[in-house]
Amino acid sequence: MINGPRIFVADVGTSSLKAGIIDRNGTLLWQVRIPMLSKEEDLEYWEASRWEIALQMAFSRLPKGSIDGIVLSGNGPTMVPLDAKDVPTSPVLLWIDGRSRPIEGKRSFFLPKVRWFRETNPEAFAKTRSFLSCPEYLSFLLTGVKATISPTNEFLPFLWDDDQLSTYQLSPDLFPPFVEPSNLLGRVSARGAQKFGLKLGIPVFAGGTDFMMSLTGSGTISPGMACDRAGTSEGINYCSDMPIRNPSLRTLPHAIEGLYNVAGILSSTGRMFEWFRRFSGQHDIDYAPMIERIEAVHEWANLPFFFPSAHLGEQYEFTSAVFANLRPEHGAPEMGRAVLESIGFTIRRVVGTLESSGCPVTTLRACGGQAKNWLWNQMKSNMIDRPIDVPYIKDAELLGCGIEGFLGLGEYRNREEASGDLVRIEHRFEPDRMSVERYQERFSEYEKVHSALGNK
Repeated sequence: MINGPRIFVADVGTSSLKAGIIDRNGTLLWQVRIPMLSKEEDLEYWEASRWEIALQMAFSRLPKGSIDGIVLSGNGPTMVPLDAKDVPTSPVLLWIDGRSRPIEGKRSFFLPKVRWFRETNPEAFAKTRSFLSCPEYLSFLLTGVKATISPTNEFLPFLWDDDQLSTYQLSPDLFPPFVEPSNLLGRVSARGAQKFGLKLGIPVFAGGTDFMMSLTGSGTISPGMACDRAGTSEGINYCSDMPIRNPSLRTLPHAIEGLYNVAGILSSTGRMFEWFRRFSGQHDIDYAPMIERIEAVHEWANLPFFFPSAHLGEQYEFTSAVFANLRPEHGAPEMGRAVLESIGFTIRRVVGTLESSGCPVTTLRACGGQAKNWLWNQMKSNMIDRPIDVPYIKDAELLGCGIEGFLGLGEYRNREEASGDLVRIEHRFEPDRMSVERYQERFSEYEKVHSALGNK
């Protein structure tokens, strides 16, 4: 029996839109995934209409029954420039497209993209009257209300503030007012109801960026907890009660006021694995049998290694990479193992950096698409020598959105209470001691080869 309200939740990723319905019991009653990315070149010319069409498709597949609220999350820093009639003046400025011109010493992730847009497309910029990020744009289409979602006031410098707007020479009028997650953004308007096939007046609550929703939705909300959020890119996120000053880690305010999210970033790991899938001729093969073939490679001597192209501060860059020790006898399983080891060993490095900075990682909570593969979870646990907990709802962004919806409806007093009640662990993967020892030897060799190539 379903008790209490039901929230429609959706997360706009880089390659797909995921949507679902979550009830007051924390059950994902229904879920759908709408693919959006057909080829890599699309990322450089991304029309906001792709999001709109994907959301329309998700709503069109809703099962029977009413929904009591809508909450959206999405990728960032991403910006949509709109003209006086609220029509996009250019393709979306995606978080992953590299189009950014930051000013040294300024912390905003978003204003560098606006600066790039002004300098490279002055005609379109002159027509632009407002900028919205990804989930705010879709929420605007539903309600007709413009807003910018900030987790807390502590987070504003990473969006924009008066000082940075002045430095970037941008008018404050271009940027809508701030609201916090779970606040009522508005209700489905007549136009929104017609566009998306919904009933008039459904409340739309503020969600936010995908990574913030995943912290709440994975239960990574108290000091000492950590999660591995994996999608197109990957982040090892640690909840701390104090900021950590280490150039190899990114410290941002947490979704819970007074706490901090300390992270090591593995940029484009999911994207890189998709590349490997394509070039090895396995794009039509499901992940499970691929990883089974990789794990079946038991002779580890003389296997190839795979290294991310750069380690720049808090970020390991996987947008390009290099194989080492590749031999004629190596095929897709051996190369695939090298790619997976590279991801696992980089996570191991990040965990080591966290622990040397006073952030002990006893367990990781896995969320995102990679968390759905049981064999890969076990391999990761063995590679990093830490237990990995997998929640029932692996797409933590969806549960995070659900929590904001329930808060907006007054079902909970705060995020800690809601997350503690609704996040439940399905399975724990414990490190296998024999495999841990083998991976320790392999990791030592990996580090030696990496060093010999002139990398750190």
